[in-house]
Amino acid sequence: MRLAFVNYIQYCVVVFCVLFFTNCGTNPDTFEIQPTSSTISIFPIINKSLSVKIEKLIIQISGPEMDTIRDTADSIQEIKLIEINNITPGKSRHIEGWTLDNANTIQHYGNTTIDNILPGENKIIRLDLLPKFGTIQIGLSNIPKNVDSIFASFYSTTQSISTKQKASYGVQTIEILNIPDKMQGTLFVYATDTLNHDTIFKSEKKVILFDATKSTTINIKFTPASAHLEMTLTICEPGTTLIISDIVSKDTLGDEKGELIISEIMYYAAGDSDYIELYNPGNQTITFDTFIVQIIGGTTQTNTINRITNISIPAKDFYVIGNGKAPAEWADNNINMAISSTEKWIILRRKDNSVIDLVSYLSNQCGWPTKKSKYSIILDSLSSDPEYNNFGTHWMLATSQITGSDHFGTPGKPGN
Repeated sequence: MRLAFVNYIQYCVVVFCVLFFTNCGTNPDTFEIQPTSSTISIFPIINKSLSVKIEKLIIQISGPEMDTIRDTADSIQEIKLIEINNITPGKSRHIEGWTLDNANTIQHYGNTTIDNILPGENKIIRLDLLPKFGTIQIGLSNIPKNVDSIFASFYSTTQSISTKQKASYGVQTIEILNIPDKMQGTLFVYATDTLNHDTIFKSEKKVILFDATKSTTINIKFTPASAHLEMTLTICEPGTTLIISDIVSKDTLGDEKGELIISEIMYYAAGDSDYIELYNPGNQTITFDTFIVQIIGGTTQTNTINRITNISIPAKDFYVIGNGKAPAEWADNNINMAISSTEKWIILRRKDNSVIDLVSYLSNQCGWPTKKSKYSIILDSLSSDPEYNNFGTHWMLATSQITGSDHFGTPGKPGN
């Protein structure tokens, strides 16, 4: 009996060892380690303000049952995709992003929420950062010599933002900076004379809800001492308000009708071969027995009016007007129009003087491209909206070389 019991014990030991070592030789995938964290990759879309330099971008992720994670980028110009690792998996992961200027003031902000992220998952999201502040830009032409200073103010019951500039004869641009998004306030602009600093031109007090993320057009009226004028305000991306007015005219410019759109401007060509290109956005041919091209502004205070008769432009086609010496290959017609400098207005009118389209162009200001010799500026899109070409951010330098020339532009055909 004892011998049998010993043999039974030995048998159990052998079976245990066989099973143990057999199990040790099984496929190691049986012991796979499951991931315990996740990754969120963020592509920030930053709607940059025109007058603000951005120093930092900050991304923050938070949620239930996780530690808040924050990442900072010091140069947003180099950012394409931001990857943040070691995110605790779970529900309701809240992502926030904001930019800071050199005074650590928040200039843009955006946020979004991920409903759920699984262990080991890599989520790729887009985060739109919208401006928290904007700019009111005021452009005036035909400023008389007796104006000494121009004042502009945007104020509410809790905040007032103002600026003052010494007046310059002719065309002038004034900016009211750092207006908070969604600020409801009153806009007031006035000019004083050189003799007694009395107010000689003043606007109505216009209540505006300032939206730094949208483009809007508003009408505002001026009441000078002995006349009346009306200005057009346009809130353009991102949060810039464009005011266009002739400061001494008794007549308003009126709404742009948009039968034709100014789609390209060559104002820095060699040998007075400047030109402007007009586009017919309609679905049928448009004909004018009399058509007016007016140029206002510049250092010499140009105010030229040219009448062109009997022109016809097919639907979705172009008509190019040259400045006297534009080659026949570029221009359909040549007239005397001085556009070879910035801070000028090009106004297209019907024979009854109503405005068809208007562009007040600058160089390296308020989003307008920097002028370059022998390069035209063109619209980035052939929009049928007559206000689309009012904004410098919608224009760009031409990249196509004109055939047989060292100039760059696309006269008479779609740009770039």
